[in-house]
Order: sequence, then C-alpha cells, then structure tokens
Amino acid sequence: MTRTATDKLAATVVEVTDLGELFPGSVLKGRIGLDVRIERGSLGTGKRVRLHGLGSEEEVEILGIEMLNNPRDPNVVRILCCRPAMLSLPSGKVQGWMIAEE
Repeated sequence: MTRTATDKLAATVVEVTDLGELFPGSVLKGRIGLDVRIERGSLGTGKRVRLHGLGSEEEVEILGIEMLNNPRDPNVVRILCCRPAMLSLPSGKVQGWMIAEE
C-alpha cells in the first residue's frame, strides 16, 4: 500500500484529563486522556505520535481509544496514553496542543 502525507494522523487536543487523579489506586495511575479532534489520518492503539505545544514536544503511544458521547462536538474522541515525562500538561480545556504522526 502506498502512503501519502494525508494518511498521517494530525489532531488538535481540546481537553486533557488526568485519569490517575480521577481514579486513584486504579490501573489508570500515570495515564492521561487526551480529547482530540481529528484533522486527518486515523487512530489506532499502539500508534506512536508526537504530542506538541507551547514550544515543546514528546512522543507518546496510544494505549486506548474511547468514543465520547458529546452531542456538542461528536467529532471528538479520547485517546489514552501514559503521562509524558518531560511535558507539563494542564488538566481541563487546552489550546495550542496537537498530536501528529511522523
């Protein structure tokens, strides 16, 4: 199969949820949920993507995908990944953060 630049994932992060804080003592400790709006490409578990924003970036692996029931924005899905070690991500609504596949 031939790949083109449009096959590569690009998505805008709209919200960050600290799952370890929300569910303490669970298997979700150290995990975050990124609510993303897909611009192009596709999601898949095991895919490694670059999370970048505010002048910094780090590679994260998609560990899970949740389809959210959000009638205000049905195009937003949640991806689960480990909390990046080097990035300081705020919880809640965010602007200026993206994920992209290399």
